[in-house]
Amino acid sequence: MSLIVNTPLPKDEPKYHGEYYLAQKLLGLADLEGDVWFNIDYLPNVTEIDLAYFGAGLGLFIIECKAVRLDDIDAYDMRIFKLKGNSDERQHPVAQVHHASIKVREHIERIIKQDRVKTRVPFIQTTVIWPYIKRSDWNDRFSEGNIRLQSKSMLFAEDLSSAASWEAAIRRLWDAPLHGTNPPQSVRGIHEGVELFKEIANTAPEELVHADSTEILRSVKQSKEVANSFPLAKAHKVIFLGPPGTGKTTILREIGLLHANSGAAVLHICFNKVLAADQRREYRLLKTNDMGFIDVYDLWDFYSSRDAKIALSDKGKIAEKVKSAIDADPTKSRTRYDTILIDESQDLPQEAFEVFELFARPNAAWFVAYGAGQEIYNFGEGESNPCEWVKNFKHVAEQKALRRSFRNSTRAFLIGQTFWENYPNISKSEAWLQSKLNKDSPPDNAFELDLQLPTTKNDFRISYLPKESGALEEALKTLLIELYEDALRANRGKDIMVVVASNSRNLPKNTYSSYDSAISACTSVAKSLGIEFLDVVVRENRRNLPSGEQLRLVNHQQVRGLSASHVLLLDFDLLEAWCDAGNGHPPIKNAGYVALSRSKASTILGIRGQYQGNAEAFVKKTLDQIRLDEMGK
Repeated sequence: MSLIVNTPLPKDEPKYHGEYYLAQKLLGLADLEGDVWFNIDYLPNVTEIDLAYFGAGLGLFIIECKAVRLDDIDAYDMRIFKLKGNSDERQHPVAQVHHASIKVREHIERIIKQDRVKTRVPFIQTTVIWPYIKRSDWNDRFSEGNIRLQSKSMLFAEDLSSAASWEAAIRRLWDAPLHGTNPPQSVRGIHEGVELFKEIANTAPEELVHADSTEILRSVKQSKEVANSFPLAKAHKVIFLGPPGTGKTTILREIGLLHANSGAAVLHICFNKVLAADQRREYRLLKTNDMGFIDVYDLWDFYSSRDAKIALSDKGKIAEKVKSAIDADPTKSRTRYDTILIDESQDLPQEAFEVFELFARPNAAWFVAYGAGQEIYNFGEGESNPCEWVKNFKHVAEQKALRRSFRNSTRAFLIGQTFWENYPNISKSEAWLQSKLNKDSPPDNAFELDLQLPTTKNDFRISYLPKESGALEEALKTLLIELYEDALRANRGKDIMVVVASNSRNLPKNTYSSYDSAISACTSVAKSLGIEFLDVVVRENRRNLPSGEQLRLVNHQQVRGLSASHVLLLDFDLLEAWCDAGNGHPPIKNAGYVALSRSKASTILGIRGQYQGNAEAFVKKTLDQIRLDEMGK
């Protein structure tokens, strides 16, 4: 039996050369047994792990690789790690690997809780390896007592000389753990939880494709300019305001990258699971160094990872429960964040911000995105929307009104914006739209007045579909193939998103969601085209990392904050009925505004049967007005 490599090997390129060297050394050790995983950066909220190693008679280890020469190190002590030629302190490798191990444990705990797996979190040991430095040279350079003692808990170049040397070095760590207590005899090999770790670590997704990175970077230049005006080391308070597609989420992400690359601990919160998964994917692609770290959570995932047993029935008492859990064990290590990024703040309740404050440093920088009209969940009785925290924050924060649309195509932007501002008054909409088409609006009117609108013309259309499920499925297959053709022509990414109403007992009589027909059509077309299909209507899939070339199926309530190159929007009749029905839901203009403004390149609004509701009529008349104006020019 030999070493089992469970992930792709690191590439021999500047960013990963150290990991590449370490991989080649390990693979060259004859008779070395066990499992290895390189560059684990695909698990939700787990910071990148250079190497995970499991040996049957040794245990499970997470290892941080610092592939630098001794002469490259400018300063090292128990707190500071600094390289020559770099004025910034890097994240200390000991703190780095400790944080990674905490995140792995939290992730496994969530899996155990969600899937009700009957196992425990495995005993995870940590260390740092310096593959280019000999232990004796290290000790000659750093002779201070604590550092000399710490070196016994780390690995060095000579430990890679043979399988016997590696295994002996690993065994020495049992008596000199870098963190925590000495591992009991029972965990010095296979033990409960290891198989679950292997299963989780073996779920590496396919590599991100070039088209994906190109599309992500499309709007980054302007967003970077905004982000660069808020450097680390200042307690910023900023709120970003703007319609869909104006870059609120992108700017938050760029600030997160800027601060993390300068060594900060960054927390990025999204309201919904699917948007959080999107952001994890983009951070994974764009983060360029290991100086700081970024934790991305959806709201309930953040709650559940705070050591407090939180249930939906605890609403209104969550902050109190989390604080009690902290007070019950004040000695337990908890992450304190230097930078807090809050997306979709218009939907967050007061207690969410009270929880975030428990994990922020006293001088933390706060950046909040607020989208007026984009709230799709109303608050409970006695709560205000926005909540008091956001209202108060707006008074003290620097306000940045975002005016340029990056996501939306011309028609989709205009239709979505007039829907929010003017629905259901079509006469008001006609006048509003004419002022936009003539570009003669007064400068104090609204956010979108200064937008440099995209120039694509034929990017929004209405398609009338059969109502019967069998015929609907076939029609959807044809539309999906057309959309994929559009994707290839537009060169704006090959991702397609289909938006449907969720199956619900609350739907009006004689109506039904297109979900069943859509999932059949998506499955068939994805198989024929050889692309990935992800159904995130299914709860278990909502935290899955999406890829850049895939077909996604989402419901109306999940779609806020998401975007795709090409969007097929279905069940507009049920969207209207769902909102008009009341039951505490927001007005149709909010939900319609969100649903109509998801595309980067093109949108098809699929209308079933003979539906002729107010929302459909409003959109149709708006689209006709835009078409007439285009033809007149």
